Amino acid sequence: MRLPVPFRLLCLTLLGLFALSSAAGAQAIDPAALYEGEAVVADQSEEARAAALPQALAGVLVKLSGNADAPNHPGVREQLDAAQGMLQHYRYRSDIAVVDGQPVQRAVLVARFERSKVDALLAGAGIAFWPGPRPPLMLWLGIDDGRGPRLVSEAQAQAVAALSTRAAAEGVGMIFPLLDLEDQAAVDVQAVWGENVAAIMAGSQRYASQSVLSGRLERAGGGWRVNWVVIDGGEVLRRWSDAGGDAQALLANGASQAVAALTQRYAGLAALGEPGRYAVRIQGVRSGADYARAVAYLRSLNLVRGLEVRSAQGEALVLMLDLGAGVEALQRLAGFGQVLRPMGSSPSGAAEFQLEP
Repeated sequence: MRLPVPFRLLCLTLLGLFALSSAAGAQAIDPAALYEGEAVVADQSEEARAAALPQALAGVLVKLSGNADAPNHPGVREQLDAAQGMLQHYRYRSDIAVVDGQPVQRAVLVARFERSKVDALLAGAGIAFWPGPRPPLMLWLGIDDGRGPRLVSEAQAQAVAALSTRAAAEGVGMIFPLLDLEDQAAVDVQAVWGENVAAIMAGSQRYASQSVLSGRLERAGGGWRVNWVVIDGGEVLRRWSDAGGDAQALLANGASQAVAALTQRYAGLAALGEPGRYAVRIQGVRSGADYARAVAYLRSLNLVRGLEVRSAQGEALVLMLDLGAGVEALQRLAGFGQVLRPMGSSPSGAAEFQLEP
C-alpha cells in the first residue's frame, strides 16, 4: 500500500533527521569573516591604521578570489588606496611573532570592509570570487610526534586549533571526525598516512561534506614535515608538502592552501545565472537514508540559501531551492560531486537530478 504523500514526507523527514544526527556538526562560521583583513601596525594611531588598510583589503580580495595576484589586477590596484571608504569597522589584537628565534609581540589591525563595495570592486574588475557562506571542510589529520601515527578526533580539535582558526578566518568551518567505531571501521590512520582517497571519501560520507583535507604531520629532524591532499567530490585538487620548525604554523598554512584550492574551483559558480527560487526534482530517493543524504548534500552547498520540500511521489523528491546563483550553477556544482547527477530538466521545468547509489 502506498502511503499518503504528506505522511510519507513526514516519515522521510524524521528518518532523515535521525540519520543526520549521527554526524558531528561543523563550526558555525560568520560569512562576514570573509570580509575581514589583517595587517601588522606599529601603533594604534590614525596614521598607522590608514597606511595598513590597503594591505588588509588586499588580504580580503585574495580570500574571496583564491588568487594571490588579485590585488595587482589593473582594475584593482589603484583602488586599494580607497580602502578607507570601504571600511565598516575595525579592531586590534595582539600577536606573537618569532623573529630571529625570539618571540616578539606586535599589534595587528583587523579591518572589516563593506560586502557590497568589495563585491562590486571584484565584479567590476572581472575577477571571479567565492562568496559566503562556504560549506565546511572535513579534516582527516594523522600526527606522528615520535610515538607512532594517530588520527586527530573531534575531542582533540583544540590541539590543532591553529588550523581551524585559520580556516574560520577564511570563511570555512572544519569538521573533525568522531573516531567512534563507525569511523574506525571506515578510515584508519594508515589510510590517511597512505593518502587512500577512496577510503577517506567513504569515511567522510556520514559527515555530509564532499570537500576533504587530509594531512600527515610527522617529526623530521629538529622540526616537522607535513604532506597535504585536498579532495573535492572524490577528485584530488591539490597535493603538496611543507616543512618547518613550528607545527602550528604548518597547520595554519595547510588550512589556507586548502581553502585557496577550493576557492579557485568554486569562484566562477557565483556568476552563473540569476539568484532566485528554483524547483528541483531528485530521482532515486527510496528511503529515509536517501532523503537524508540528498538534503544534507544540498544544505552543505554555499549556493543553497534555503530548502523547502514540496512533494514525494514514488522515488521522486521535489524541492524548492533558494539559490545564490542560477540553477546552472547547481548543475555544475553537482557535477563535481558524487551525490547528485544532473539530468537536464523535467517536462514541468524543474531541474532533474539522479541520486547516486
